[in-house]
Amino acid sequence: MSDPSLKLPVEDRLDIQELFARYAWAINTGDLEGVVACFAEDGYLDHLWQGKLQGRENIRRAFQELWYDRPSWWPGRQHLANHFLITREGEGARVKAFFSILQFNVEYRTNFVFGVGTWDNYCVKRDGVWVFKSVCVKAWRDRQSIPWAPRPKRRRPAEEYGASAFVCDTDNRFVSDANPARRMLSCVCSGLQLLSEPPSTMMVCPVMKSLPGDARKTTVPTRSSGISSRWMARVLFVGARTASRN
Repeated sequence: MSDPSLKLPVEDRLDIQELFARYAWAINTGDLEGVVACFAEDGYLDHLWQGKLQGRENIRRAFQELWYDRPSWWPGRQHLANHFLITREGEGARVKAFFSILQFNVEYRTNFVFGVGTWDNYCVKRDGVWVFKSVCVKAWRDRQSIPWAPRPKRRRPAEEYGASAFVCDTDNRFVSDANPARRMLSCVCSGLQLLSEPPSTMMVCPVMKSLPGDARKTTVPTRSSGISSRWMARVLFVGARTASRN
């Protein structure tokens, strides 16, 4: 249960949500003075690409650069905020929200999601009006930028699927258990791992380098090319043939 003493009156909560709406409208429509008016005189914006901007003049200058240095970016852009968590804190209120940025590309007439993430803002009431004391933009760029995302555990194929583990001989070639059935299962497990985790140059090259010459003839996909069914079939075929020879 939330602490009732930390709740703001309904009118204040609605005013804070309207502050977010005014800010989004001002950003999307190029209303420079409207953006600046959403901040306290000593407020700051912590923006991912421009760093921490303290004071209204620095914020004004930053948005001038965003709008006029990249004119094709802003027409058709929408900043959306939702799922507000508003808690009383000190003289003001701590406000957390999810955000998403939708973009209509005016040149190609296509729609796409430009970015997603969270806001962690601090709002204060000045002269009876709620404004931002701080705006912290936390965009999601990778797994590490999402605080609650679980960190993946790298497991070897044999450990994941119950087959015997691969080991390397003196020539740094992969060999497996003496049992042919278990060798085949280990090769299939390696293929399953590649399917579940699309290969990159960084991940595949060391493995291909340590395999026999036949396996090294297969084409190593790049990080951006993904994986094709033909390439996967060749990996499984070469792996099975290598296992049968050991």
